[in-house]
Amino acid sequence: MATPLLKEDRAKILGYLKQQDLSDLTGVKIKELVKDNFGINISQPTASKLKGEILEDLDDSSLSEKTDVGATKSDKIRQLSIEQQNAIDHLLQGKSDRVAAEAVGVSRQTVWEWRNHDPLFIAGLNRERSELWMEARGRLKLMANRALDVLEQQLDGDDPKASLTAAKYILQGTKLLGDTDLPAAGPITPEAVIMEDLRREARQELRKQKPMYSEFDPVGAEVENARVETLATSRLNEALKKAGLA
Repeated sequence: MATPLLKEDRAKILGYLKQQDLSDLTGVKIKELVKDNFGINISQPTASKLKGEILEDLDDSSLSEKTDVGATKSDKIRQLSIEQQNAIDHLLQGKSDRVAAEAVGVSRQTVWEWRNHDPLFIAGLNRERSELWMEARGRLKLMANRALDVLEQQLDGDDPKASLTAAKYILQGTKLLGDTDLPAAGPITPEAVIMEDLRREARQELRKQKPMYSEFDPVGAEVENARVETLATSRLNEALKKAGLA
């Protein structure tokens, strides 16, 4: 199982990856390289995130050289801390807020605040969870043919219950049997996370003023949705600044 990275391990891995040609390296390949060279088992989303950090640093360095101006815009925008990145890895493993907090050296309340009120953290957690689910879906699809082989064998032979049950679960996972689609992970950008909150606040605010439409009035619903979107969008830039993201 993948384990969250310590600061010193992250630094070593980043130093190694900076010497590689990242253009053709996928998250899966980076995961394998880290395992082979350092004996550290990281998740595929973490590997992809490390690659993204290096590419972003390269872009920032290039921009700095061209403009010869102190801090770039990306330097001023808040990024996930090492503690937050490691907390995400722990939460993705199904650990509780308390366990994740103890592992990264913060309070349980801090992790709870990150998970419920920090748009940057929420988006990062949703994004990595989505990547994990996509990877799991791919693995299920690869196993589908083997599952079908098991089913075919059972039609003509004895009935090993365990094999048949496993095959059924795999087929359900690939939606060949039943509707078992993977759940949505939620918004994967800080802007989208903030917009969700702004839309909810705007709708509540508008409905306190007066009911805008009846449940049988679809035109009124469209008008309300448009007003909600306009009000939420008008407040987005200020909300991004408040969150340290603009």
